[in-house]
Amino acid sequence: MNKENIIKLVGNQIQDIIALETIRSYTIEHLDKSDKDYQKYVSDLYVYIVWKNKTLQNWKYLLSTNLPDSMYYELTYNGDKKEWYLDAYRKIDNQCISEETMIAELKRRGLM
Repeated sequence: MNKENIIKLVGNQIQDIIALETIRSYTIEHLDKSDKDYQKYVSDLYVYIVWKNKTLQNWKYLLSTNLPDSMYYELTYNGDKKEWYLDAYRKIDNQCISEETMIAELKRRGLM
């Protein structure tokens, strides 16, 4: 492995560490400190990367934690401005809809 590849690898690892630590800090900051399980949540907290992508100098991360709070996080790194943007979401619903059902509905509505 040449020096340039090592630098890229280290750079990517740094982005990952920043992303993971950003969500870890954010999560702990937003936990209910009066919750009887607060200390357990903090000590057992595990943040993981669900998906990431790099386009040009920009990074996009989707992350989550092992907490039972249905939260997921989107982090975007703007390489031009050297800034991170955080969006926090709560999963409201999760449905499985078959393609067959969707096609039948489109036909029923005259869209196919």
